[in-house]
Amino acid sequence: MTEVKNTIAAKFAVAFVAVAMVFTMFTPAQAQTVEELQAMINDLLAQISSLQGQVGQEGTVPSHGAAGACPYTWTRNLGQGDRGEDVMRLQQLLNSNPDHRVAPAGQPGSAGMETDFFGPATAAAVSAMQVMYRAEVLTPSGLQNPTGFFGPATRAKANELCATAPVMPEPEDEDEMEEEDDVDAPTAPSPLMGGEGDIVVQTLLDGGVTIDLGDSETVLEFEVEAVDSDVSVNRVDFVFNNRPWLFFDEVNLLVDGVEVASLSGSGAFTNTTGINYRARFSGLDLVIREDEMVDVALELVVRGSMAGNREAQTVTVSTSETHMRFVDGAGFSETGGVETDAAVSFFDAFSDGEIRATIADNSPESATILLNESSRTNGVTVLNVDLEARDSDMEVKEFWVELSADTGTTTIGSVINRARLYTGNTLLDTQAVSGNGTSTTVEFDRVDYMISRDDIREFRVEIDFNRADNYEDKLPADFTVGEVTVASENRNFEPHTETLNVDEEHRILTKGLVAEFVSVEEETQGSDDEVGRFTFRFDLTAYGDTFYVPQEPTLGTQIVVATTSSTAGSADISSVTLSSSNAASAGGGDTYRVSSGQTRSFTATVFVTDVDPARTIRVILEELQYFTNTAGTTQAGSSPVRMGTPEFRSAPLFISEGQ
Repeated sequence: MTEVKNTIAAKFAVAFVAVAMVFTMFTPAQAQTVEELQAMINDLLAQISSLQGQVGQEGTVPSHGAAGACPYTWTRNLGQGDRGEDVMRLQQLLNSNPDHRVAPAGQPGSAGMETDFFGPATAAAVSAMQVMYRAEVLTPSGLQNPTGFFGPATRAKANELCATAPVMPEPEDEDEMEEEDDVDAPTAPSPLMGGEGDIVVQTLLDGGVTIDLGDSETVLEFEVEAVDSDVSVNRVDFVFNNRPWLFFDEVNLLVDGVEVASLSGSGAFTNTTGINYRARFSGLDLVIREDEMVDVALELVVRGSMAGNREAQTVTVSTSETHMRFVDGAGFSETGGVETDAAVSFFDAFSDGEIRATIADNSPESATILLNESSRTNGVTVLNVDLEARDSDMEVKEFWVELSADTGTTTIGSVINRARLYTGNTLLDTQAVSGNGTSTTVEFDRVDYMISRDDIREFRVEIDFNRADNYEDKLPADFTVGEVTVASENRNFEPHTETLNVDEEHRILTKGLVAEFVSVEEETQGSDDEVGRFTFRFDLTAYGDTFYVPQEPTLGTQIVVATTSSTAGSADISSVTLSSSNAASAGGGDTYRVSSGQTRSFTATVFVTDVDPARTIRVILEELQYFTNTAGTTQAGSSPVRMGTPEFRSAPLFISEGQ
């Protein structure tokens, strides 16, 4: 080994003497050309570079490229600051491709001068490799930008490349080595492009949050944009107002949703002032290309248990306007960020809890319920509610629901026979319904149903209606499901009550027409006779029979229209027309027929005249007469369609002077 070192030292001496001779023995006048002199200098410098590489390997001939690194299997993630043989093997693999070499020839980390230290140059080369294999490394991880971190996806690609890399023969003699050294190695492109730049940081998530013991959650999130240059964010700081390791098992930094760094234990945090502790993520080399953006977030993993009363405390984590350090394309190091904070509180997952009630997607809305005249109508679903147990197992003890029927003097007990509460096919409770008024609260007080933490169960209310012949003259009528109240207990027997305002209105009837609003339009007319026109569009559905609607309704009989003005004045209805594009005509063309089970579209146009100028008017469509025969004569069973919703009224229309 000593002999080899001496030989290399001799070569160094010869090289340096040669360089000295170039500068002392030749002058620009004596040289044939300046270009020839420069070429001679370049040749000598190349030889010096080669000899330096050999000295760096203590006289051994280095292996180059993938042939030197492979076969090899990387088994751990690598980032800035790591050392080991696996780092040197990684540099050798990176140097096998000129598009992601670690350093220019002659510099530490270059081909033949690989080291065991993972520094910024290695991170930049890893980033270049990630970009080259974007579809296999970045895209599956949901990343748009390279990270410079040798993580699972990058490591898998490196192992694949090393497994398939050809084995290159070693140079057979010194002449081959010298010939190879004479070839200039391509220079790796700079990871940052552009000149002086900056970052723009926008807060996406902050504020207060409560996290269960043993759970994790993102508490701060930022959008970071590179402006006027590529930038490399190499450090991100967060400050806690208490000792983080007493509350969190891990404090993680996420980039585009992927964990890139993690801190844990008391030694990972620095006490700055008083009780403040800094969490510093350094050596990141997070490259953001000009005008591109990445999401940077802080994730906290809460301890499963806390000593003393710490679970009752609140920890605040904050950032400043300088909490991110970065380097721009000009090489200048700057800081940036935003000043914000998030208050983090905790609770034992089973020391508190609640039931959250929401109307289920399959709950009936504005349904039409067709009742039997001579027998009960059983098992009609009027409500579906989702109950979610949050933060604890929850036992539903009672379930109350308000029901009402707008049937005039008929009592709710005459309309409803009984109510049942189900979850799935399980009957939880049955209650008979009674009451002298038009509304009642059904109290299911024998429920006792346990819902596991974070589970959702659907509860269903079914109604048995009494036979309708006793109150058929009061139909059609509105049947309303009002407020729902759920009484429950958590696993520690602490009570919780949840109230849900349902307010779903249904229509009950034995037979008849039901109107459903579509639209209404208002417009002024240029004629002195008709100064306002109101167009209502609605659908009519027939239940239990075939019905007939007159094509030329008489004002005040078939359609009742009310007009109002903002101040005293007068307005008259001049005419009303009814039309339908898909209802069959009958009875010599005088009526529209709507058969049982069919839905037909109608348009009612109301013309208003003789309005005092500078007045505001509104038209309300209240009801529409229909018949059970083509003649259009009133007889038993005929009943007006009650429009019944606020939509069947126009907006106020202003009639100005001169119309």
